[in-house]
Amino acid sequence: MTYPLADLLKDSAYKLTQFSAEKIKALESAITVKEAGKKPAPYVTCLVRGNVFKPHTGTKTSVLFVQKWNDDAKTGPLCPRLDDYPIFFATMREPSKDNSGDKIFVKLKDGEAWDPNAPSTNEIKVSEPVDHYDVAPQTLNDFVLDEHEHLVVKHDLFSHTLKDGKRTPDGIAEAFIEFAKNEGLGFWRGKP
Repeated sequence: MTYPLADLLKDSAYKLTQFSAEKIKALESAITVKEAGKKPAPYVTCLVRGNVFKPHTGTKTSVLFVQKWNDDAKTGPLCPRLDDYPIFFATMREPSKDNSGDKIFVKLKDGEAWDPNAPSTNEIKVSEPVDHYDVAPQTLNDFVLDEHEHLVVKHDLFSHTLKDGKRTPDGIAEAFIEFAKNEGLGFWRGKP
């Protein structure tokens, strides 16, 4: 199955007119189509380095929570104005996808390093460098499953409860909840 370069470029800043017919042919020959979930996805072989990658996987996401200043109890929850206040900032350190855009699932050998009784380090220790796990593993016996028997994607965003009742290390979400409780943020008062 061939994948037209025009389809690959439709949501990018590149225009097909930027390339000669010869370059278009070379680029299209570097596109392969793999089954990725419910629909086929294009993968491109880098003409310089030779590695295969899934285009358009470089999206970064930022989340911003704000709380308005309020010194008047009549208008809503109190949040007195402060000249200096702490800010919670976190960066995801564990990649959840490889350079092809495929999810990285946690293998059992990676999960062996987790000690649910140890203080949180906000890091998942991986037994060996990992840059790719199969999207559709042949056997689930080699992979960590969560309490719903789903594959666990490698990340440090939040903690999972695993099939065996253990938990993965706390992540960014748990650290933010602790920060919000310690700072008395109005939207966390009285919540677990």
